[in-house]
Amino acid sequence: MIENAGYIINVVTFFLWVRVKNMTTVVGILRAGGDTRFSLFLDGIIIWIVGVPMAYLGAFVWHLPVYLVYLCAMAEEATKWILGFNRYLSRKWINNLTVHMDGLDTEAAPTE
Repeated sequence: MIENAGYIINVVTFFLWVRVKNMTTVVGILRAGGDTRFSLFLDGIIIWIVGVPMAYLGAFVWHLPVYLVYLCAMAEEATKWILGFNRYLSRKWINNLTVHMDGLDTEAAPTE
């Protein structure tokens, strides 16, 4: 039991930087740039396409120990990292979020 806990801690520490990078990319960059649909895909859909099936396979098909099942579930984070980084490099996430309002003339603003 204690041996498994040590292995789980090793897996968690290995994937911690991937999870932090995903949080920064999805929440800090993609959502802030207005790319909310792709953010939804990464956060809401990838878990069901990759994470849950890999955890199921690891636990019930391959009968792996708990730390390897967790490692299989972390395939979700690796997938999100790859897809999120590719989206970031493509610059498709950049959207103009400003609104132009008629009647506001910025050149006529008084200057001091």
